[in-house]
Amino acid sequence: MGREFAGILGLVAFSTAVLRGAIAGEADSTLLTATIQLFAFAAGGWILGTIADSTTEQSVRARFAAEMQAAEEAAKTQAKS
Repeated sequence: MGREFAGILGLVAFSTAVLRGAIAGEADSTLLTATIQLFAFAAGGWILGTIADSTTEQSVRARFAAEMQAAEEAAKTQAKS
């Protein structure tokens, strides 16, 4: 998920910087600013995506473990009956 967030946020930042430069008529530093923003936002997106991925994975693992434990206890209870 980190790669996807990095790609999306980086391209959005680059596009926004290029459009802003085109509207303002600043051609000299627009591409340099857009490239810097591309890498900065891509790095931030990669970090956020990695955190989101690990959080989701931990949540799913915890829920799966809890449901498996509940199913095992229910099976033990039925076996005793």
